[in-house]
Amino acid sequence: MNTALTELKCHKNLLVFLKVSKNTALKVLKCYKNELTNLDVSKNTALTELDCSQNKINSLDLRMNAALTQLKSDFSGLKPGGSVFDVEWKTYKSAFSKYAAATYLSYIVLVIVSGILTESFWFTVISLFWGFIIIGVILYQMDYRTEVEIKKRIDEGDLIAQIELGVFLMDAAGSAESLKKAKVWIEKAVGLGIKDAQTKLNECIEKIAEKEREEAEKEAKSSRRSNAPGMYTLRTQI
Repeated sequence: MNTALTELKCHKNLLVFLKVSKNTALKVLKCYKNELTNLDVSKNTALTELDCSQNKINSLDLRMNAALTQLKSDFSGLKPGGSVFDVEWKTYKSAFSKYAAATYLSYIVLVIVSGILTESFWFTVISLFWGFIIIGVILYQMDYRTEVEIKKRIDEGDLIAQIELGVFLMDAAGSAESLKKAKVWIEKAVGLGIKDAQTKLNECIEKIAEKEREEAEKEAKSSRRSNAPGMYTLRTQI
């Protein structure tokens, strides 16, 4: 890797990915007319000229580029030293929250009808048991692939993906602990000034408090049951 590189011109090459974080001596970067969706120049503090126009970049952070004097981008009004995060971000929904209820209900109806037609009780029971497990595994794999996809975009420098991951985890969360993991990502998005991040953070905090109350109530009920005196039936012998 040429870390001493000071000028890079890679325009009109249909590039979909460009990593220049190791090229800290870079002063001129011209990567216009490509297919880039992300561009991280936070490590290129010596950068004086940047042309990243006519790409598909959805966020651009130039707060670390104080030396930048010439800039061309697809963001109107963006100036050297500024950042753009006021864009629309995708909203991912957990496969469990989207499909579980309808999928399980449809499957139950199908199995019951099949059981009636075959007049087999055990066929119905076994089919329901294994069907629930298989459907659960499929939905889990769908959620896992979605999470991996978003994390990959974060690794590639897509900062907006941080709020997408936070909201996705918040939607998929089943406990207060899971929601707290979502909160970490949304807080990062808030720190970057990403659109709607603060609203989502407030929503996440409310859900955490609500889930903690529910869990505390369940624990209290369980504790009362375990500490309750045994019930005895007194019989009077005549």
